[in-house]
Amino acid sequence: MWFFYALGAAILWGLQYSLFGQYFKSANALSYFWVSSLLFTLVLSIAQLFLRTPFPAYSTVQWGSVIAQVFCGIAANLLCFWAIQNKNASLAGFVEICYPLFIILFSFILFKDVQLLPKHYLGGGLILAGLFFISR
Repeated sequence: MWFFYALGAAILWGLQYSLFGQYFKSANALSYFWVSSLLFTLVLSIAQLFLRTPFPAYSTVQWGSVIAQVFCGIAANLLCFWAIQNKNASLAGFVEICYPLFIILFSFILFKDVQLLPKHYLGGGLILAGLFFISR
């Protein structure tokens, strides 16, 4: 099932990038953040009410992790939006697709956790080769 969840996320992100490409022709990233944050909060609040999900009691370490994730996400989204505004959604998406390499790097640096086989290294090499050709 995990594969189909990941594929579904990739499909929706592809649609989102395409929509970003059109949106940013007439609007800016900060206005998008405001609107999307308000809608996101509204949808999650309604879902939490209907599902009756209690708010989790985070430890200090968990709060630090959540805050770091939020700031990394905001910064990454801003950089992505600016890349789309300065070039286009297709090329920004191709470059941004190298993020799995950084997942591997940060998983190793932060958690000493890397679970890769030789075929995964080959795939990473192909991603880097593709980035090289796209940037030319």
